[in-house]
Amino acid sequence: MKCEVRCDLPKRFLRGFGGVRPRSEYTPAQTENGESFRLPSCLVRKPITFQKRKSVPVLPILLIALVLNNGSGVTFSLKNLDDRWVSYRDIKGKVTLIDFWATWCAPCLKSLPKIEDLHRRYTSRSVSVVGVSLDTERNQPKVGPFVHSRGISYPILLDPQSRVAGSFGVTTIPTIIILDSTDATVYVHRGWSAGDETIIEREILKCLTTP
Repeated sequence: MKCEVRCDLPKRFLRGFGGVRPRSEYTPAQTENGESFRLPSCLVRKPITFQKRKSVPVLPILLIALVLNNGSGVTFSLKNLDDRWVSYRDIKGKVTLIDFWATWCAPCLKSLPKIEDLHRRYTSRSVSVVGVSLDTERNQPKVGPFVHSRGISYPILLDPQSRVAGSFGVTTIPTIIILDSTDATVYVHRGWSAGDETIIEREILKCLTTP
């Protein structure tokens, strides 16, 4: 599906990366998992490698100020819709699912109801679901009403400069990351197609049944 991506990054943020990028760089992309949107190339720099995962490009190290995933655990803090800081420890479960998305991303809109369903069915089994919105500061006032209008009940955090997303190697949205109780990244799902919720549920169950 073709759709214009309105990823309007602040000029002050882009200045250090050579200025505002042409809109042609904010284009839909196809992944092995279906539709997704590629983040602007100005955000993509050096690769990192997750355990048992191919290396993927991420933000420059100078932007990675809030996230640490080096084998000793994951730590980050982001503001929620009530303008309060929330840390990873506040939302961590036995299994933690982090969904990186944005209000302007059409495939994300298809995935949100399915993620909400997983949240409702597995929250009693210590599965923590959190959404991380990559909407820019200019679009942030839209996020709260958008979430409430769609009945999303799991926590939503705001990452307007994609610092946390970049540290997890996110270059397209939606990207769904599943972490186990030791904070190891055990599964990464990029893009969205009909039926993908079954794949994600299977990965959740694997974590729950692993001693």
